[in-house]
Amino acid sequence: MTRRPKTGHTGKTEPSTVPGRPPLLGHTAALLRRHLAFRADLRKRGPVARIHLGPLPLHLVTAAELAHQVLTGETAKFDKGISADKLRRAFGNGLVGINGDFHRRQRRMIRPAFHRRSRTRYSETMTAPAADVANSRRDGQVLRLDRVVRDPAISVVGRTVFSADSELAVSAEIRAHPPTSIRLGAVHALSPAGLEKPPIPENRRVDPAVAPVHRVVDDVLVDRAATVDDLRRPPNPRRVISEVPRRYPPWLVLRRTNTSVPPAGVRVPAGTEVGFSAHALHHDPRHHDDPARSDPDRRLPDRAALPKGAYVPFAGGPHHCPGHAFAHIGIAVVAATPAARRRLVPVPGVPVRPGVTGLLDPNRLPMTVLSRRCAA
Repeated sequence: MTRRPKTGHTGKTEPSTVPGRPPLLGHTAALLRRHLAFRADLRKRGPVARIHLGPLPLHLVTAAELAHQVLTGETAKFDKGISADKLRRAFGNGLVGINGDFHRRQRRMIRPAFHRRSRTRYSETMTAPAADVANSRRDGQVLRLDRVVRDPAISVVGRTVFSADSELAVSAEIRAHPPTSIRLGAVHALSPAGLEKPPIPENRRVDPAVAPVHRVVDDVLVDRAATVDDLRRPPNPRRVISEVPRRYPPWLVLRRTNTSVPPAGVRVPAGTEVGFSAHALHHDPRHHDDPARSDPDRRLPDRAALPKGAYVPFAGGPHHCPGHAFAHIGIAVVAATPAARRRLVPVPGVPVRPGVTGLLDPNRLPMTVLSRRCAA
């Protein structure tokens, strides 16, 4: 039974706290163990729901327009919150963990690295590690795709943003640690002090959704590496690329109010942790038809426009990810180049579960490599 929100002396309502709050841990265990289902259920409690990370209250907005308000509409009233505080202690003063003038200064400093001319040049560098992935596999080989794609991704960043790839020993060391750092960083950011524990994720069936990728590849590439120019050719690969972060976005975005705000008439005082689930917004049936299905045609011009806040894979406002266009090019090149020569088929009978990281990543993703001729 949903409890009616209380009305305070200001006339604004108080959100009801989600039930099932154990002592000490609060809702942290449920958030980490049932992360997708837990956040989707919050929608039933209204536009703002309150949970607790240990003793710390966290107000989660569940409506697209309120997420837009947090990111863009009233951005001056929100700073980065507790997750940025904890990540800053671990990773230093990068863009992910800083606010205000310091953030604006650092953002201006890296902006040239993501200029359009730079991105075009980067695409030429991205093809080499992508081609290595395609050329080094044999028919019938079973590979851990979640690990295989990690190496070219890190190599692409090293060769483009830092203008050089690392020596082999250093490169192997770098590739080994980021996934663990990101996973534990996300868990620690949401856990009460002293109680950061690895999650126990729920079972979930993987959705390979390879058909749209191969349709685009077949029409654009003829046994060659992809380039940035291919993104501009019909059929537009951007539709496929845009659907991937809709299905698998950052799973939780947190901010902190620096003044009192009233989202949807709910009283939220200064210094309060506020957040939203991009995954829940991207799978809200009010805005996305059949949201669990991969459908690149959602981005066709004749489809109804999404309300602001309903699609936020790279956040928004002054903290909008500066590398979003870089990411789109990287996904296209690294995915399309191997796909022009190989088809990946899921290994039957192997359960795949979503892992809790900054993004939604599979705990494992074994795939069988087939040549395009064999697959046909």
